[in-house]
Amino acid sequence: RSYEIFKSDMLPKRMVLVSRTLNTDQASVFPSLPEALAYSKKFTEDVFICGGQSVYEESIQYADYMYLSFIKGEHQGNVYFPEFDEGEWSVEKKEEHDEFVFVIYKRKTINRI
Repeated sequence: RSYEIFKSDMLPKRMVLVSRTLNTDQASVFPSLPEALAYSKKFTEDVFICGGQSVYEESIQYADYMYLSFIKGEHQGNVYFPEFDEGEWSVEKKEEHDEFVFVIYKRKTINRI
């Protein structure tokens, strides 16, 4: 669903999507994350995973870096980024902004998928 919501904002880069129902000629679409990641191995560029909660829950195990924005304040919602073991990650960069904090985390032991 993230693609359907944000597709007009996405850069004109190569897109690999996980969907069981989407049909588009603007991206390569695969029915599962493992299939999408296997296809993405042929690229030399970094692969960025964007999603909703379930995509992040499934993909966090494969990530070497996480680029996260923490919105300040109390906000109501029913979908959240999954919890993760902060002991497995080091903070590479942290930027404080008025309304949010941007953090780049690096996994202490890099994955090679």
